Amino acid sequence: SAATMARLLYSATKVEGVWEKVPQKLRGVFWMKGNGIGEELAVLQYGSWFEAEQMYITGLAPLSWAWAGGKPEQAPFDGAMYDFDVTLGSAFSILGNGDPATAMSYQFGPCPSGKFCKAGTADLTYADLQVHMRELTVNNIDMKSMLQSSLPVPAWFSLFTGKFTLEEIPDTIQPGSHWRRSITWGVEGCSCFDFGGYDLVKVIDGKGEPLQPAYDEFIKYMGDVDLFAWSGFKAGTTPHRPTRQLPRPTRG
Repeated sequence: SAATMARLLYSATKVEGVWEKVPQKLRGVFWMKGNGIGEELAVLQYGSWFEAEQMYITGLAPLSWAWAGGKPEQAPFDGAMYDFDVTLGSAFSILGNGDPATAMSYQFGPCPSGKFCKAGTADLTYADLQVHMRELTVNNIDMKSMLQSSLPVPAWFSLFTGKFTLEEIPDTIQPGSHWRRSITWGVEGCSCFDFGGYDLVKVIDGKGEPLQPAYDEFIKYMGDVDLFAWSGFKAGTTPHRPTRQLPRPTRG
């Protein structure tokens, strides 16, 4: 169930020696509310915080991300991107074969004007987000990198680049409980087309407890739709690509 998966993601990524160093705002389990491609839950609390640089780096570890195994009744865009094979392709596009894991870096700084966060605030309210699929020095937010693990795409797709940000919504139930994941796209660095953004809403707090009212809203939204997650694989092997004829990924 959705409730089981949310708790599983929290407990699996609360690792002694790591979790304690993660900023409070980033602890817990988040619902990717309004994400149109079947990604439902994300965990940020398995990562490294670099105080001097105000940078946070986290990787797509086992049981840190969960996707919908079906289509919730109120899925965004009438569930146009919630076909299981499409969702699975989305999962593999960022997981690859898991070696190396996709990493994400969050460069925090003062909130600029015109964003969802309060302009000028600098207490971890705004971050520029980069996606690193192989090297931490390379930002892979472009259509070719995002799609090549699931679809055959031409080289010129790399010209379509994006800008991802994390913007804290002010005056919420607790600091870090609601963020806007803004996404803009363009050509060769011109990110002027707003598409794909969603709300990052905390449903399990840093203490491992349901955070209301978002938790109940998430459970109601999922209904009887299962979630699946990457649970890891044995050393020296790579995960196979499940199909409708093969057992589906681990679910909760």
